Amino acid sequence: MSDLTPPPPPPEPPRHPHGAPDPAAAPAEPPTADAQTTPAPPAYAPPPAPPTSPLYGEPTYPQPSVPVYGDPGYPQMPVPAYGAPAHPPSPGQFAYAAPVAPQPVGLRPLRGIGAATRWLIVASAVATLIAIATEFWGVSSLGAFSSGLVGIDALQSYDAVSLLLAGVTSLITIAAGVCWLIWQHRAASSVPPAALRRSPGWHVGSWFIPVVAWWFPFQNVKDIVRGANAPVSGGLLGGWWALWIASSLTYVISTNMTNAAETVPALSAAISVAIAGDVLWIAAAALAWMVVKRITDALDPGAR
Repeated sequence: MSDLTPPPPPPEPPRHPHGAPDPAAAPAEPPTADAQTTPAPPAYAPPPAPPTSPLYGEPTYPQPSVPVYGDPGYPQMPVPAYGAPAHPPSPGQFAYAAPVAPQPVGLRPLRGIGAATRWLIVASAVATLIAIATEFWGVSSLGAFSSGLVGIDALQSYDAVSLLLAGVTSLITIAAGVCWLIWQHRAASSVPPAALRRSPGWHVGSWFIPVVAWWFPFQNVKDIVRGANAPVSGGLLGGWWALWIASSLTYVISTNMTNAAETVPALSAAISVAIAGDVLWIAAAALAWMVVKRITDALDPGAR
């Protein structure tokens, strides 16, 4: 009977003064294997993120990485040659048109007007030569009238012939001057503008402006010679202009002397000065003919 007596109950753990078991006095239980290897989950773990879908336009498959500039796989452009643009523009890249190269100076026809000018210069020179002969006749008639060898009829005959010849010579000279102006305007329009100090219009107008008409036309023709690279020497050009100025001044002097003459000797002196002016004019016409010919051949080297 004594062997069947149950064992005594285990002693109760000491209690807290308020009746709760004392945790310090509670026996510690040994940790289990699961507690040693598996960490406890957090009390408030965030929910797993839902699977995201690609945005519109993004590829759904992995893309190969793009090489950076300078990497071996980056396409390299060839080095441009010296003076060439680094990146030549492709056709149609720009909306505006490409710059147009300057066009060559348009040649105005000179052979016809040049020939007409030269022929009229010759005709004017021939008429002036006839006028010289007539003026010598006038001087002789005045001397004979002073000596009583001829009457007033001889002087009246000289006046009639002289006036008629002066009118014809003036018409031919005016025609030659008009052709000269047309020729000079066309010649000035045919040379590069950079070679001219004045426009082709000024090449015409400068002949009619007081004071400047004494040197502007010479400068203008000199510019044409330089721009056309014509074989006109400075002596030829300067001689033509000097003779032209001298003949013009001589005509002014002879005209004033004729208007002021009241005696036969004074009238004879005025006619003698006019003869000198005619000689200077013929010499200037010969050089002017050469200037027109050489400039025309340089600018319009057609059939000469």
